Amino acid sequence: MTRAVRAALHGRFAEALRLNPLGILLLTIGLTALALRVLAWTRKIPHGPKLRPGARCGWILAAAVMIFWVARNLPWWPWPLP
Repeated sequence: MTRAVRAALHGRFAEALRLNPLGILLLTIGLTALALRVLAWTRKIPHGPKLRPGARCGWILAAAVMIFWVARNLPWWPWPLP
């Protein structure tokens, strides 16, 4: 995930997605949530836009991370990295 984030921060999004697509998706969601909170804070909106996914989304996200973790370590295409 570190290599994928580093590639994304250097503007190499295709490489970042190839290295870790789930990590880049999580990074995008996290940055969107942060941007919404900063926007609400700078405009002094106490109940501004929030990204509140709830418990069900948390469980789905945890399951997706676990499935991705297992699938990524399987020895067939497209996961083995050069």
